[in-house]
Amino acid sequence: MLAAFTAKTPMAVLERISEIETEIEALRKELRAHHDNIGTELALRERNRHTEFLALVQRMNLDMDEDERFVVRTKLAQEFRRIIDVAIADPEGITVRLKPAPHQRVEFRFADHQIQFATLWSRAILHPDYPANDMRPIVKWPRDILLSEPDVIGLFNAYTGCAP
Repeated sequence: MLAAFTAKTPMAVLERISEIETEIEALRKELRAHHDNIGTELALRERNRHTEFLALVQRMNLDMDEDERFVVRTKLAQEFRRIIDVAIADPEGITVRLKPAPHQRVEFRFADHQIQFATLWSRAILHPDYPANDMRPIVKWPRDILLSEPDVIGLFNAYTGCAP
């Protein structure tokens, strides 16, 4: 059928089809480059937000007047709203679920006024329906591991395959 089509199609049309296919491929490359740049920009923005968040938490330990404390607390509340997806209370405690990354999420379980454990959820990459498959818990760290590990980010990276 293709041979019959190309045999009857004028050469100018075939050349134009080839030009359009070349343009489409160039636009796909450009789109991929833009997606890569956006990913890098978002990662840098998140790193800057994390640094600002840590600075705000450190400032809470300093002596400050009520107006300054109000500003810092307002900024912290905004940051918590940005990163917390949901908090679920039950008779035994509270589960705080952070806003998920595309294929992962983190939950913290609090009881008796302290963190009890953290659970890392992820989608199975090898699942045939990835990324549409359901998230499942892949690791659950108890309180003693979370609090004894000085590099919590490294702990998460070890299980997520992320580069530090």
